[in-house]
Amino acid sequence: MECWREMGISEDFANKQQEIIKAYEALGVRTECSCTPYNIFDNLASFGDHVAWSESSAISYANSVIGARTNREGGPGALSAALIGKTPNYGFHLDENRRPVILIEVEPELYDSDYGALGYIVGEMISDKVPVFDLNSAPTKDELKSLGAAMAASGSVALYHIMGVTPEASKYEMPSEKNNHR
Repeated sequence: MECWREMGISEDFANKQQEIIKAYEALGVRTECSCTPYNIFDNLASFGDHVAWSESSAISYANSVIGARTNREGGPGALSAALIGKTPNYGFHLDENRRPVILIEVEPELYDSDYGALGYIVGEMISDKVPVFDLNSAPTKDELKSLGAAMAASGSVALYHIMGVTPEASKYEMPSEKNNHR
């Protein structure tokens, strides 16, 4: 919003974005312009809520850490869902699509940036599958964000589970497909 010139964004594009933001504000939409809105507000979504979010790391966080349900929505779809208070019931809104299909066992204890590195490697390996992790460490919320954002960036993982950590990890049977990381 403020440093668009320094980022090489054209004035025409920036002005159009400002117009869109003003239109959203006129509709009563909160316009923090953040890819991590869950860091700004604690009450954006709760476990089991059906939402329509559109940024890849936010989608991963909503599905995995909060236990809300969302697909990767585009701006028009997310706005439409906000206006009518409904979102289509497909994809990660359905239990059967939230089931983990690959078990990732990680033996070493992880610290700080290890989660982003692990997420990057796993995302590349599994593309858009839903993994469940068996870790020997307990990640913080920031580390969960890093893990999910990295998997979304290197693959297209929109949901992951961590045994004993994320709210749905114990809900599903463990997958038979396994991948060990030492």
